[in-house]
Amino acid sequence: MLAALATTLAVVAGATESGSVSLLMGQLGLWTGFVTTAVVASRRFGAGALRADFGFTITFVDMAKSAVIGIAVQVLVVPVIYFPLIAAGVDLDVSGAAEELFRDLAGLEKVAIAVGVIAVAPVAEELLFRGVLLRGLAQHLGDRGALWATALVFAGSHFQVVQFPGLVAIGLTLAWLAQRTGGVAAPIWAHLAFNATTVAFLW
Repeated sequence: MLAALATTLAVVAGATESGSVSLLMGQLGLWTGFVTTAVVASRRFGAGALRADFGFTITFVDMAKSAVIGIAVQVLVVPVIYFPLIAAGVDLDVSGAAEELFRDLAGLEKVAIAVGVIAVAPVAEELLFRGVLLRGLAQHLGDRGALWATALVFAGSHFQVVQFPGLVAIGLTLAWLAQRTGGVAAPIWAHLAFNATTVAFLW
């Protein structure tokens, strides 16, 4: 289970061997770039307001449903994806780097990484991938083509070969939620819950 759950830390932190401070600063720079891209797109092609252009409004019920979906993908879908390989004795080491990263972190560093993973990454990544990219690709590929293309780009952008199938799974889910609801609020909450589940198991 933990091997599958650790996919998330690779999603947002890359689970690299660099220092935790450097890792966090690098991620903050990347996330800032994502948000900046959305702001520019909003001003150039929309009303100039992220809330209105990307659909941040969501009811409590839909927020809860989205969170449940994110958790379900993490604890049910991702393990199923990796089960055949794990059962066959293939050493995927999906969680090794993530476990090592969390084990080596001091208290405040661990909290900072957790906050970034749970609170910042979902907003920044959803604005770019499901806000800007998904909508842009839909104009050329249609909804289904954009859904798959966005999921593949999202997974590939993390440069994690072993985690790629799990990233595609959550990428498809988040894109589906964005298309179904017409905004990024639902995928943000699903993404947040997906990430929070991993952090809880790694803590």
